[in-house]
Amino acid sequence: MKNENAGALPSWTRSGGLLASLLLFSAPAFGQAPDVVTVPWVASAPLVPHDIISGVQTELKGVELGFVPEPDPNDPEPEFDAIDSVTVETLSTCGADPLQFFLNGVAAGTVNVNGAHCDCAPGVVLSATTQDAAVRAAWNGADIQANAARFLEQGSNTAYTWAAMTVRQGAESIRICIFDLANSNCETQNLCEAGNAAGPIDRTTQGTWGAGGAGPSLSFIGTRYRWEFGDGQATAFLPIADHRILEATHTYEGQAGSPFTARLTVCDDGENCRTANYPMVIRANTLETRVNVAIDRGLWFLHKSVTASGQIRAAGSYGDLISATASAVNAFEAHGHLERINPHLSPYALNVKNGMEWMVGRLETVAVAAKNAGNPDVNGNGLGVTLTGRNNEVYQNGMIMDAIVASGTPDALVTVGPLAALEIGGAPYTYGDLVQDMIDGYAWGQIDRQFAFPERGSWNYTYSPGHPDNSSS
Repeated sequence: MKNENAGALPSWTRSGGLLASLLLFSAPAFGQAPDVVTVPWVASAPLVPHDIISGVQTELKGVELGFVPEPDPNDPEPEFDAIDSVTVETLSTCGADPLQFFLNGVAAGTVNVNGAHCDCAPGVVLSATTQDAAVRAAWNGADIQANAARFLEQGSNTAYTWAAMTVRQGAESIRICIFDLANSNCETQNLCEAGNAAGPIDRTTQGTWGAGGAGPSLSFIGTRYRWEFGDGQATAFLPIADHRILEATHTYEGQAGSPFTARLTVCDDGENCRTANYPMVIRANTLETRVNVAIDRGLWFLHKSVTASGQIRAAGSYGDLISATASAVNAFEAHGHLERINPHLSPYALNVKNGMEWMVGRLETVAVAAKNAGNPDVNGNGLGVTLTGRNNEVYQNGMIMDAIVASGTPDALVTVGPLAALEIGGAPYTYGDLVQDMIDGYAWGQIDRQFAFPERGSWNYTYSPGHPDNSSS
């Protein structure tokens, strides 16, 4: 099966060897993922073509991400809570009318026209990057999409095509296309081939800030989508009810090995559109193929079960349990969709990140102490970790540990919930520390040797003495 890979096993526990059985999914290969319509779309994303079976209905799966910044290796989650600089740029020519930019009402720079002699291809000219404190202070870091970028040109002689603004924090940048008469997302550099106009203009745009640097910015929010199946058939344009779920079904016919490439198109009401490809290959109708198709469908089902809080709540009587979200997170991780993966490569990574935060935020500590059989507190902090409320904790905590270990990042910091304030030896609390404390909790919760057989050495449903339970032990 293509979705298996044991990978290197990171060191998770100080006692060593305790989690060997849980580490098989620590570094899986990147598996199948839905189509992504986002800007910038990473055309070289290492998507595995989806396995499909001739004559069997196929699910096609797409997501419109909107603003998700490209990761910086030194700062994988830029917050843009503050900015260092602002850059403005236009495609314009003729005359000498001042082209002015504003960020949230504060003057952010002026650009001279590109071609004083009305050349057809003046090229893009950027303004000097402003370091003005008032401009930086105007940035709304609490709500990026609330920031308003304004372009003002009051003369009548200058011809212009587009105007854009970029803000930067460290090595990361995000860019907004304020307006574009050529519908090129402020990318075209040939004014004569593009749409252009002369005369006064005053345009303000907000709510569409997109990732910068690697590609054009997202200058619209889709309102409708369409699938072209790659075999000459297509859907009509359909209204977007949920930007996370742009799906269709289709039945393909062909010999094993036949490739198909479907295309997902997302448009707004102004006829601005984005597309992305969805690769597929017909496979022989074998057990392995059916397993891969089932995995593909199962992960999409879990994706559609994600709630706004990050909880992954699939149908069923156990859907509200913390362990249900943990098991779903583990399923994504087992096929390479890790929280550290760029969502432009797999939007499932957002499900894992948000699900992990929801889950970890619902854990609490429990005091552990030496028992007759020994001291279970390996790291010496006097604590075990369990789920809030301790409902059937012996059942559920193992699934929570599975999800954390499957992240493959024992050094990742715990940043949410009450555990975020913990330290080990003065160092911030990590996923590895968390798993160790959960193991310490299990060791502390084992029924001690003062009890006679069969109680001794067993577990009850919680970390408290009680009847020995075979299902939890």
